[in-house]
Amino acid sequence: MKLQMDKRMTSLHSPCSTMFVPFTTVLLLGMMISAISLLPAPALSITANQALPQRTNHTPANISVTGAGASSNGMVQLIVNGANIPQATPTASAAGDYSVSGNSALVPEPGVNAIQVRDTVTGDITSAGNVILDITPPGLVSFTASPDPADAGPVTFTFRFTEAMKRDSNPSVRFITSGNLQTKTASANPVWSADSTSFSVTGMVNLTDAEGLATVSVSSAFDLAGNHYENNNAGSFTIDVDLTPASIYPAAPFFSNNLEASPRNSGNSYKWYRNGLIIPGQTNYLLPAAFTSSSDSIRVEVILASGDIKASPPCTVISSIPTNLTVTPAINGVLNLSWTPSPNPEVIKVLIFSDRGSGTIDFAVPIAQIPVPRTTYSISGMSDGSTQKFLLGVAAASGQSEVTAASSTQSIISAMADRFPPVVKALSPERETSLSTPKIVFSISDTSSGIDLTTILLTMDGIAVPHAFSSSEGLVYYPVPLALSQGDHSASLKIADKVGNSTSLIHFFRVTAASEILNCNLYPNPCRNLRQTIRYTLGTGAEEGTITIYDARERIVRKFENAPAFSGINEVEWDLTDEDGIALPNGTYFLEIKFIFTQGKTSRKMVKSSLIR
Repeated sequence: MKLQMDKRMTSLHSPCSTMFVPFTTVLLLGMMISAISLLPAPALSITANQALPQRTNHTPANISVTGAGASSNGMVQLIVNGANIPQATPTASAAGDYSVSGNSALVPEPGVNAIQVRDTVTGDITSAGNVILDITPPGLVSFTASPDPADAGPVTFTFRFTEAMKRDSNPSVRFITSGNLQTKTASANPVWSADSTSFSVTGMVNLTDAEGLATVSVSSAFDLAGNHYENNNAGSFTIDVDLTPASIYPAAPFFSNNLEASPRNSGNSYKWYRNGLIIPGQTNYLLPAAFTSSSDSIRVEVILASGDIKASPPCTVISSIPTNLTVTPAINGVLNLSWTPSPNPEVIKVLIFSDRGSGTIDFAVPIAQIPVPRTTYSISGMSDGSTQKFLLGVAAASGQSEVTAASSTQSIISAMADRFPPVVKALSPERETSLSTPKIVFSISDTSSGIDLTTILLTMDGIAVPHAFSSSEGLVYYPVPLALSQGDHSASLKIADKVGNSTSLIHFFRVTAASEILNCNLYPNPCRNLRQTIRYTLGTGAEEGTITIYDARERIVRKFENAPAFSGINEVEWDLTDEDGIALPNGTYFLEIKFIFTQGKTSRKMVKSSLIR
């Protein structure tokens, strides 16, 4: 805002003033009209960002910005990284509303590209956000296999990357054995870390897999921008199926008292021992029941094709039934069953029986048949407080099955559904903040099944961001690393408990200018004209301001009371005279700009002026 401060034009007590009443009236009307015309033009205010902000690994096909607050019937220019974009034709605004767009050539630089709009009438520039162009593929920080060396059984592969990855992607993991070059695929259900920088999948090593070094590959892993990671040699691990000793199991049919040795391969030979003495003529993996009794101590030596010998400890017949059956309630009356697998390699299915709440189990009809190696099963439709008895059996490749109440594991459970999601509260920042890099803080709690930390998803202005979690305080937080533009922003948190109840919270806040004098400049400076413009920018909440001018000897030569105090750019014109309207001589002068803001905060700035006429 401009304010004319020439005192020589404001004397209203001249004797001649009564002789020119019409002129005085016209002058006063002109001053009123001038004051009205000097009201500040409305600043641009972005009310909708159709394509901003976004993170992408390719140049956006189009950037479109709409908003309000432009000069009526004026033009609005799109600016990218501080430069006017000739491909984006300025568009006229109607009643202050505008819409402007540009093509894909507008975002040429990897990294953060600042998008702005300019009112071509007032020159006001407002930020519309950023387009983040990320074309750098993620890198692999580490790979681990557990266990390593790996015996026959599950192996967990863990990959850690240099940045957060898309959790909804489904990475493909394979490993190739060195001996027979057999490619094997790991499970397609990755388990992600809380910060989305690592995931784990499970592969399966079989007794027939070649021993030695196995190479692991990974593909179809994407970062948040969509950059692809693929590596045919992400890591390796060692396969050694001779790590465990030989074992003895009851053979199918399970009640025949025949015994069977493992590992079982066509190239192996076997030596059976009873009470420390070799059993003559028994070189097969199967030991008939005629050679055993309940009082005997039985062990076996398995001679592998490689010449290695695996010896079993002395043992008796072991049950083929899975153990450690547990039943836990989940969301909406769902029960999750899990168990430790059967030690007998001949088992191909686990049979699940239930009394369905009647108290009597029907052994003829299992409610489910779960193929090996799965060790979980879910049952839906349970009502609160209901009880069911569950019992496990097994089936062998021969078609024989074993299930009796005496030898089976059973569990009685009362299904108590957890129907309440976690509680989420936004703690920081406040609804309005002057901090351009605030700390986003949410509190989370769940008094029932507990929070599943792998489900935490924190986004900032719609973009997923990494987060930290304090278990002792129950806080999820994210320090914003880059300065946010002034205006409205949002942070959201989505989580679920351990039985699947999910919730989300969006926290809206506004970044405002700080309550202080942001900058001050003089135009022209040095000054050879008859006037000098004092231009300064204020944050929000300015209430009262003065501009004091000192000469080189620190004497006050001019003072402007009630200086304009609008948030944004303000201007005062100085006619280079002192308090008496006398032109000041050439030299150096110092201007002190002082404003009092809300809550009593005072802000000062000093600038130097040189007069050369």
